[in-house]
Amino acid sequence: MKRGGKNILFVAPTNELKAGGEISHFELIKSAKKRGYKVHVVLPARGKFNNELKKLTIPRLVVKYFYWQSNMTGDIELSNLVAVDKIIQYIEQESIDCVVTNTLNLPWGALAAALSNKPHIWIAREFPREEFSYLLDRYDFIQNYSNVIMANSKKLADYMQTKLKLKNTKYFFSYVNAAQLKLSNTTKPARIVHVGAILPRKNQLLTIKMLALLEKKYQLKPTLLFIGTYNLNDNYYQELTSAIYKYKLQDRVVFKGHTNTPYSLVCTNDIIFQPSKSESIGRVVTEAMKLGLITVGSDIDGNKEAFNFGGGYIYKSGDVKESAKIISDILKNLDKYKVEATTIQKIALKNMSEQKCSDPFFKELNLVINQANPQKAIQSVYPYLNIVSSINHKNKQLNEYRNHLAAIEETRSRKIIMSLNTLLRRRGTK
Repeated sequence: MKRGGKNILFVAPTNELKAGGEISHFELIKSAKKRGYKVHVVLPARGKFNNELKKLTIPRLVVKYFYWQSNMTGDIELSNLVAVDKIIQYIEQESIDCVVTNTLNLPWGALAAALSNKPHIWIAREFPREEFSYLLDRYDFIQNYSNVIMANSKKLADYMQTKLKLKNTKYFFSYVNAAQLKLSNTTKPARIVHVGAILPRKNQLLTIKMLALLEKKYQLKPTLLFIGTYNLNDNYYQELTSAIYKYKLQDRVVFKGHTNTPYSLVCTNDIIFQPSKSESIGRVVTEAMKLGLITVGSDIDGNKEAFNFGGGYIYKSGDVKESAKIISDILKNLDKYKVEATTIQKIALKNMSEQKCSDPFFKELNLVINQANPQKAIQSVYPYLNIVSSINHKNKQLNEYRNHLAAIEETRSRKIIMSLNTLLRRRGTK
C-alpha cells in the first residue's frame, strides 16, 4: 500500500470528544498521522477536541458552522456559507489533496471540496432511522458529492448499497485503543452497566423493565448503572424516571452522567448491556470485548457484526423476557461467563487491531487522492455567486462607517468637554 505524504483535511462535526463517532474520528486522524499523512482538521469551535489536536501539533482551522438542518435561520445559513468560503481558502492555502468529512450530518466540507476540485470522502456512521431518518432525503447529494463513501461497518455499507442504491460505498472499522481504557480496581457484585447518552434510540427503557423482571421472576436484584449524557428536563429521561418509580427501583438505578473515562467506573464483574434499537458497530461493544467484559446486546446488525470479531450474547431486540433470561443466567454463573469473556478478549484484540480496522480506509484514500471531484463543474459558477465575498465587503464597509462615526463622536465629545472646562474656569475666576 502506498504510504502517506499527502495533505488530508478532516472536517469534524463537533468540538467535543464525548460520543463514539467523535472518538473514532480522532483515532482515525491519529492513524493518518502515524502513516505519514500531513493531517489538518476543521472544527466548528474550540474545545476538548481542539486541545487534544494541539497536543499532537496538528494544524487546525476553527470556523463556526452547524449541522445539516431543514429549518436553518438566517444567522445559521450565513455562518455555514462563511464556513464553506473559509474552508475553500484553507484548502488552497495548505495545498490540501483530499477532504474527509466525519458523519453524514455535515455537508460543508463536501461542498468546499467540490468548489476546490479536490476529492471528497464521506464517512457514514448512521443508519437512516430514528433521529437520522431525515438523511433519506439527502443521499442523492451525499453520493454525488463523494468520490467514495466509507461506512464504518459492512452491514451499514451493504444497507447503503442495496437499499439506498449508493454504489460508491465501501467500509472500514473504527479502531478502539484498549490500552487507553482502564477498569476500576474496586471489586463489587456484578452490576448491569449501560454506557452511552440517554436517547430513545438507545432504548434504556427496556433495561429498566428488564431490571424489574429480574427481581419479579428470578429474585435477582443487581444495580443498574447508566454512564452517559442526560438532561433532567428531557422527555425521555422523564419517561425513564417514571418507570423507575413505577417498578420501585429508585435504590438500584444510578445515573452517572458523562465522563471522559467511563470505564474507571466499571468493575471486572460488571455486565455491559447494549439494548439499542438502531446502531452501526457500537464503539462501546468493541471496547467491552477488548476489556474482557461480559457483553450482552440486542440483535441489531451493529451488535451482531461486532460480536463476529470477538463474541457476546444476543437477545431479540425489544424482548424484555429474553434479555432478562440471559442476564439471570450470567448472574447465576458469573465465573463461567468471565472465563468466556477473557477468551473473547483475546480474539477481539487480534481481529480488531489498528491495522485491520484502518487499512481499508487508507486503501480507498490512496485510490481517490489524485482523482477529480465528481462535481468539479460547480467551480464554473462559483465566481458568479460571490455571496460570502459580498457579505465580507459589506461588513468591511459597515465597520469602516462605524469607526468613522466613532471618530466623529469622539471629536464632538472632546469639543464639548473642552468648552465646558473653559466655561467653568471662567466662572471660577469671577
